[in-house]
Amino acid sequence: MSCELTTIERWCSKTHGGLKQIILLPLSDISSMPVQYQRSEISDNITMNTGVTLVEIEFDKNTASIRERARENDAGKYYEQTISLFIKRDRTEVHDFLTRMGSNRAHLVITDWNGQKKIIYSAKLSDDMESGESRGSRHGTSFNFTAQSIIKAPFWTGSFDYA
Repeated sequence: MSCELTTIERWCSKTHGGLKQIILLPLSDISSMPVQYQRSEISDNITMNTGVTLVEIEFDKNTASIRERARENDAGKYYEQTISLFIKRDRTEVHDFLTRMGSNRAHLVITDWNGQKKIIYSAKLSDDMESGESRGSRHGTSFNFTAQSIIKAPFWTGSFDYA
């Protein structure tokens, strides 16, 4: 097996951590989705069903992140993506959102503070509400979206279309 490696140049300008935007794409709202395969960048558009409104998850500033870990099992190497965020206060709209999501999976389009977008395929949501012990404690719900794929989550340079 031949492998052509390229040089990874040192990044000389500022870089910013954290996520700026998370768009949730329920599978039933999608008309067509780019296929992941072995590509590190996808430029194909995502086509949503007519009349669908994109769902942007509005999280608290400086609480959203992505972690992508290489794992291995008997079938070989794979990647586990975890997108974490926090939404303040236990409230009905958060409860209703979690109830509607149930155990359904969704794709995510995430944008980091450097302006780069990635597609996270078929993520499952888990949540954890906490009230804290005192008036000054953190009070709200932690969301964790987890997904697995045989390659790293691809960068996305496409746009949204409607069928």
